[in-house]
Amino acid sequence: MRQIDTPGSTDLPSTQGLTTFAIVARHHSFSSAAEELEVGQSAVSHAIRQLERWFGCALFDRDHRGIRLTEEGRILADGVGAGLARVHQAVRDVQNLQDLATEVVTISVSTATASHWLIPRLTRFKVAHPEIDVRCVTTDSDRNFDTGTVDLFVPVGRARWPGCQRWPLMEETVYPVCSPEYAASLGPTPWSLGVLMGAELLTLQERHRSRMRWSEWFKA
Repeated sequence: MRQIDTPGSTDLPSTQGLTTFAIVARHHSFSSAAEELEVGQSAVSHAIRQLERWFGCALFDRDHRGIRLTEEGRILADGVGAGLARVHQAVRDVQNLQDLATEVVTISVSTATASHWLIPRLTRFKVAHPEIDVRCVTTDSDRNFDTGTVDLFVPVGRARWPGCQRWPLMEETVYPVCSPEYAASLGPTPWSLGVLMGAELLTLQERHRSRMRWSEWFKA
């Protein structure tokens, strides 16, 4: 019974040598192959010499004009090229199967929400749901919501889109803040509404979403 060849079998030359040969044959150049492999040209030349020693024949004709495949080299280049193409296709097929097995969920949030709320929770979510790949898209506009590319959207303003379902995520607490120096100038706390209404009030204005105004805060 014929034994199955193992990776260390002498019936085949080294895979690395064959890969190097295929790249040299494609470029018709040792130096170009070395650039693609990110190694020195001497390493490529050494790999080809070892391969030629293994076969016992020249795979390239070398002269002042460059290198050309010999008849043996052309036969080997055709076979190795086809084999590597099948290997690459098999790798892509396996990767595609893995992509199909993983559910991708794209969520769009503001930069602040991503930094302070979403990202700190992603590691725990990934441990609990390894089959789901969460992709985060940050936007500081409640208007930039593409229902064709985004699965979930966490707006900050009062946003509504036809055909989309909405769920309350969290309540927002809005309260005034100021520097310690300015707080001292307002007198002892707690401050009355009259004191706050007479203070110098700053308002954050954004083009893409509405924020609570001071008048709304005082009414609340």
